[in-house]
Amino acid sequence: MHTHNRRSGFTLIELVVVVTIIGILASMSVVRFTGAKERALEAKMRTDLRTLATQQESFFVDHEAFSPSLTELGFSPSTGLELAILQADITGWSAKMNPTGATTPMCVVYFANAAPVPPAEREGTITCQ
Repeated sequence: MHTHNRRSGFTLIELVVVVTIIGILASMSVVRFTGAKERALEAKMRTDLRTLATQQESFFVDHEAFSPSLTELGFSPSTGLELAILQADITGWSAKMNPTGATTPMCVVYFANAAPVPPAEREGTITCQ
């Protein structure tokens, strides 16, 4: 009588290959997730600045000047974002927006005869770094 003593399972080499492949896939997804997070943040800032532009236009129709006050406009930025109105008077307005705690603005915009805010080069165009 002949019996086979057969072991079932994975070899160490097979396990190492599988773990390596999983590591490579995980690192690729982390890189893609980081890019997606930055794009989502930029989209949120652009949306807030467009909403601010609408609020400023409505305010101008009623008061014949742009407002330097977010409270007066009834506007608050999205969570995690800081917004500063740099200029707002009868001639125009400008604003910058960045993530809370960041020192440099990520998105800027100016309208009418307000002083251009770098890196913005065209009036009314939201520019992000």
